[in-house]
Amino acid sequence: GVFPASPSDTEPKSITGSFIWVVGSEKYKFKYDESKSSNGLSDLLLKIGLKNGDIQETRRLDSSFTHDTILSLDKKSVFVADTQSGSILQLSYLNLVPLKSFDLFTKKNHINTLAQIKNDSFWVMLHNLGSSAMVEVDIKTGKKLCVVENVGLNAHGLVKVQGEDAFYVLSSKEAKLVKVKVPLKCLNHRVHHKKSFQAEAETIWQYGGSSARTIPEETEPIFLKGLLVVDGIAYVGVSKYENSRKARNEVECSLMAIDISKRQLVWIRESADIGTKGLINVLSSPLLEHTSTYQEIQRNQESSRLLPSEL
Repeated sequence: GVFPASPSDTEPKSITGSFIWVVGSEKYKFKYDESKSSNGLSDLLLKIGLKNGDIQETRRLDSSFTHDTILSLDKKSVFVADTQSGSILQLSYLNLVPLKSFDLFTKKNHINTLAQIKNDSFWVMLHNLGSSAMVEVDIKTGKKLCVVENVGLNAHGLVKVQGEDAFYVLSSKEAKLVKVKVPLKCLNHRVHHKKSFQAEAETIWQYGGSSARTIPEETEPIFLKGLLVVDGIAYVGVSKYENSRKARNEVECSLMAIDISKRQLVWIRESADIGTKGLINVLSSPLLEHTSTYQEIQRNQESSRLLPSEL
C-alpha cells in the first residue's frame, strides 16, 4: 500500500507532496513465515522521500502480512488491510494512531485491496484463495453493507470507474481486467443486505486474448496484480504465476498499459525496462491524486499517457 504523507509542522509548505508512506515488512529479511508470533515482527510504515528515495521515518503497524493501505477520501483516516488476521485497521492520518479495528474477516479470506466511494463506508476485496468477493463495510456500525460474489479468481484491485457505479478489478489467476457493477440495491447506504449478490462482470481485456496485441506467447500461467487507471488507460502489473513466495520475490515482472475504450494493449515494459523484479503489489500515482490506487483519475490533458517512470 502507498499514500502521500502529511507534512509535519517542521516541514516547509513547499515540500508538501514530496513524501509518501509505503508498507514494509522485516519478515522478508528472513525465511518467509506467515505467523506473526514466529518472530514477533509486525509490519512497518516507511516515510520515503521522492527526491532521493531515502527513508525519513518508520512507524510500527499492529498488522502483519499487510496487503494494502489507503488514505480516505476526506484525508482524515488511513485504512490498513491486516491480511494475517483478516481485520481492517483505521488510523488517524494526522498522527497514524489507531482509531478502530473492523474484525469481520479471517486469514482464509485473504483480504488484499481497499477502496472508498463515499466517506461513510469502504470496500474490501476478499481474494478467498479462489472465487473472490468484494464487500462494502459501514464505518460507523462496522457491519457489512453489501457482499458481491464471484468477481474473479484470486482477484486484486478495486478502482472506481469514473462516472459509473462500478469497479475495475483484476481477475488475477485468469489474467483478465474486468469491470464489475455495484448492484443497484447496494447504492442505498442505509440498508444492510443480509444476502449476497452475484457479480455482473464484463471482461475488458485478457492476456493472450484476441485484443492482446504484441503479447509474447507464454506456456506458463500468467498472474495480474497492481492496477492504476489514468486518462482511460489501465496500468497493470504482470508476472508468471508462482506458488512459492520466495520465487515471487525474484520472478520477472512486466508493466502493461491497456486502452480501456479500445480494449487493446498500448505498450508493455519488461523487468529490465522498469528496473525491478518480483511480483508487483501496487501501482500508484500519489502526486496526481491521493485516491490513485482506488479511483480512476482524469488529468484533463489531451496529451500523453503516463510513462513507467511517472508511476
